Amino acid sequence: MDFTPQPTFLLALKEIMKNDVAAIAFTQQEIFFLANDLCPEDQYVRYGAYLKFMDSLDAYGEPTIEHEQAEFFIEINDYLQAQKIKQKMAMFQGIVDAEKDWRRFQWLLQWQEKQERQNNAQTRQLAKVEKEKQQALDALAKFTELGTDVLPSVAAPSGKDYQPSYHEHQQHLSKVQ
Repeated sequence: MDFTPQPTFLLALKEIMKNDVAAIAFTQQEIFFLANDLCPEDQYVRYGAYLKFMDSLDAYGEPTIEHEQAEFFIEINDYLQAQKIKQKMAMFQGIVDAEKDWRRFQWLLQWQEKQERQNNAQTRQLAKVEKEKQQALDALAKFTELGTDVLPSVAAPSGKDYQPSYHEHQQHLSKVQ
């Protein structure tokens, strides 16, 4: 199935970014939610797929995996980053120009930075869970290839001893006999 970038999503994204502080006030996940809310359901862009792809970029911003939406996701990311920079510059200019009441800008920037850190921590946690899930699947694949005699060494990569259930133990005994 070929993927065609959804112009509706990009238009929705640009509509949301017309707000002077949208890129700073909202997390990326919230921006995706708002943009999808403006799109027909068949043109939604999944935030999880976007995150997974963005996590696969190397230090130079080059994809390390093949993905049918790669160019589209990079375009979205570039647009969001450019908007964030423009909005931060405008906000800092507002702080510089404001003789009084500049703290209202400061709290928004601090809040946005905190949201970004939390979002990054959640992303790292999700990546860790995905890695552990893949390790478990790999161990299960090895187990099915090698047989039940190697279950404790392959299926318990965390160092904990594997305790087979009664049913598994009975199956093993029936194979041995």
